[in-house]
Amino acid sequence: GWVINQADSDGSQYSIRLRVKVLNERKRGYAQVNRELLGIMSTVKENKDYLINTKVMIERYCIPILGMISRCAMRDLAMLKWIAYQVYE
Repeated sequence: GWVINQADSDGSQYSIRLRVKVLNERKRGYAQVNRELLGIMSTVKENKDYLINTKVMIERYCIPILGMISRCAMRDLAMLKWIAYQVYE
């Protein structure tokens, strides 16, 4: 699941959108880090109309995603394609 928060001028956070997504059988078989990245990418794609021209901060507690992005490996190639697709779409 995910939540989109909006901060007001004093820094208080307010939830403005939330959703829970059920993965199909194939996606449930993904490694945990891949499911985390899939969640981030699908959330950004689904909500791009809300996020255009805004400052976006993604908060996740999944350190392996940072490693996947900073140290590209062939086994992570599909995940990196997801990132590239979202950034340049």
